[in-house]
Amino acid sequence: AVVSTQSTGEYLTAVGITVEDLEAVGSDGTAINTGHKDGALVHLQGMLGIPLQLIICLLHHCELPFKLLFLLLDNCVTTGPNSYSGKMGKILATNVWERPVAEFEPIPCDVEVPDAVLQNLSSDQQYLYAIVAAISRGHVPERLARRKIGVLNHARWLNTQSRVLRLYVSSPDPSMRDDIAELAKFIILVYYPMHRNIKHRPDLSEAGAPHLYREVASIKQHFPHHADFLLR
Repeated sequence: AVVSTQSTGEYLTAVGITVEDLEAVGSDGTAINTGHKDGALVHLQGMLGIPLQLIICLLHHCELPFKLLFLLLDNCVTTGPNSYSGKMGKILATNVWERPVAEFEPIPCDVEVPDAVLQNLSSDQQYLYAIVAAISRGHVPERLARRKIGVLNHARWLNTQSRVLRLYVSSPDPSMRDDIAELAKFIILVYYPMHRNIKHRPDLSEAGAPHLYREVASIKQHFPHHADFLLR
């Protein structure tokens, strides 16, 4: 965090930005940036001698409740940049798209996506949106079922969620079935609407607080038994 702060300070000096020019500073939500004691943003404000308006990436933020729920249900920890110690996590690291699609319970949700959002999605995001729509409708097209999914990455949990949904529509181990279903419902009822809304209205000044409010309300509505843990 200290090295990151020093680099930021050197950059500001190099481009001629003074303290008086700064209105806000943005980052993703990783602890190295946002830690309240030793995060880079704390060090940056100390170095500059002024408080700053902090703008934290909502797309990164909205992955964090899923991360907490996944690690809780799988009773695991991350064991590297792209692996987990739990049973479910180890299965997700395999080629889940090779599993045959089985009967599954649809999870209805609003799958309407504005064209402007669809045109601005990465290939990994397109897959997630497509399989959410398929599960909502109760049918996974063969082409989608066979489509490969991006690698796991603990810095971004989107591909982990896509793999969970792909496992949900196959035949997971009976010992994991309830946990997979719980995660699938969380992705479709909480994460996906949040992600879609942020992509549709990315203006933090106008939509940031409403996005967070809807996320909190959705978690409390659909997962009251986990709400205190996920929103702590």
